[in-house]
Amino acid sequence: PVLLFLLSLFQFLCFSVSHHTLVLNISCSHLSSDHYKIIMLQRFSGIFGSSTTSFARALAQVLHFSETHEFIRTDGGDKAVFGITDFAQSHLGELVYVEVPELGAKFEKNDTVGTLESVKSASDVLAPVCGEIMKVNERLVDEPLLVNTSPMDEGWLAEIKLANVSELEDLMDEAAYAEFCKHEEQH
Repeated sequence: PVLLFLLSLFQFLCFSVSHHTLVLNISCSHLSSDHYKIIMLQRFSGIFGSSTTSFARALAQVLHFSETHEFIRTDGGDKAVFGITDFAQSHLGELVYVEVPELGAKFEKNDTVGTLESVKSASDVLAPVCGEIMKVNERLVDEPLLVNTSPMDEGWLAEIKLANVSELEDLMDEAAYAEFCKHEEQH
């Protein structure tokens, strides 16, 4: 009975390996929102494997983008991870130095929270929202190229506590950011 229920619940599951990341593409016919999809994935993690919870977390994450090419990744709460986008790193070139923010530092929107130096130039990293630094990516001190090779995954700059979650509404979603970058490339 459980198997029949699952078969009727999920239209298809497609797993693929890309850049060492297992990606789950899922289409649920009987669930009305992403929230319920995530709950169902978590409940059946024993059937599909223990990594399903990671997939559920990944599905819940939302990306926002600033006009200065910083991203912020949230999971719906008041904690977020931010750094620079792939577009930004590709224009900076090969990074040789990353100055990470100070742990516990409080900042306002558009404050300088870090510095990136490449073989071509140096650039400030601006805070896309107000908040407080809760954790920094110390790996970047010794491995600045992580920002080049994986800017939005392993190359994130800091984890923050958002001072005002509503500030995220002022940032672009993925589609708007893609259009913004396309426009910048043309000029």
